[in-house]
Amino acid sequence: MRVLEKTLVVLSLMAFVMDYLRMQGAGLLLLILLGLLGALYLLGAFRLFRPASTIPKLSHIWVLYLGSGLLMTILLAGIFLRWQHWGLYHYLLWAPLLPMIGLFLWFGKGHQKSSLLPVLQRFVPLAAVALLLLAIGDFRLLEWQYSEHPRYIEAYQSFRAQPQEELYRKQLYLERQRMVLPPETFETYFGTQADSIDSILQHHP
Repeated sequence: MRVLEKTLVVLSLMAFVMDYLRMQGAGLLLLILLGLLGALYLLGAFRLFRPASTIPKLSHIWVLYLGSGLLMTILLAGIFLRWQHWGLYHYLLWAPLLPMIGLFLWFGKGHQKSSLLPVLQRFVPLAAVALLLLAIGDFRLLEWQYSEHPRYIEAYQSFRAQPQEELYRKQLYLERQRMVLPPETFETYFGTQADSIDSILQHHP
């Protein structure tokens, strides 16, 4: 099971790089891989975290392992949403941190450190990534991810400023397609629509 975990972690890191490079389908691949890793933490927590030699299956450390698996799954979901600039990521990144610290303090008093170490080895890197993503401003992360696509950045900023405006929603969708599709394909399927949107925006208050 630990081999499967390491494989999913490596593949997920590769998917992050692929998505940063705007490779077709990388976002979906990242979603699938992080989903599988989260499912592994959620459903296989006890076998994955339990030190090989020590803890009986009916020990109260079950609460720590199962709770940690759930909270790390939530963290993975938050990291994905933050990377993709989707909503609700604040809640999913902040929510697991305090309960996790509480679990460590509660169970650290009555169990050997070896019982906590497998969880810490996994939770600390995830928490560090979550805090880093929270510390980076939304537009700063956007500019880093899409530095070669200023039209998409501008469309995203306009949409965030007025999310109820249907025109900006369409503009964001079109600029996303312009970014991920080959130029010939974009012009074939979206060229006329994009020109129309650009023309309207030039006179939009």
